[in-house]
Amino acid sequence: MARPDWMVGKKIVDSYHTVTINIRQRDIDGATPRDGRDCVAGRCVLRTLDAEVVYFYRSKAYVQWDDEQVMVRYHLSRDLQKKVIEVLDDPHRPNSEIQPGLYELQPVPPRQRLGLDRTPKNPGTRAKRVDRGHRVMGRVTAAYRG
Repeated sequence: MARPDWMVGKKIVDSYHTVTINIRQRDIDGATPRDGRDCVAGRCVLRTLDAEVVYFYRSKAYVQWDDEQVMVRYHLSRDLQKKVIEVLDDPHRPNSEIQPGLYELQPVPPRQRLGLDRTPKNPGTRAKRVDRGHRVMGRVTAAYRG
């Protein structure tokens, strides 16, 4: 999968700590749906935490905290995904459904971290086929010995 233009030339690292953000009504008013930089959570992080650049996706957020070319990757909490991101991106739901409050940017779960070796331990082995004891032949179900 090709990386977006903003990611080219930047180092991406996973977060190992939680950051709590306080979304307020002024972050909700005028937020742009399907824009990772001008969404509700993006506006909140830029305003309150003094980040340089932010990009929010469905389940991950990328935050650049300083002038260096390092982006920190966070996992979005379930509440932030369901109550903020999905409501904003759904054209059939009004932004008034988004509730201001405290939400979390969580550390990336261990099995989703960057640089993890995801190759199978036993490549090429499959589970054995289970004999179910019958075979369908047209409309007739016939028992057989396998």
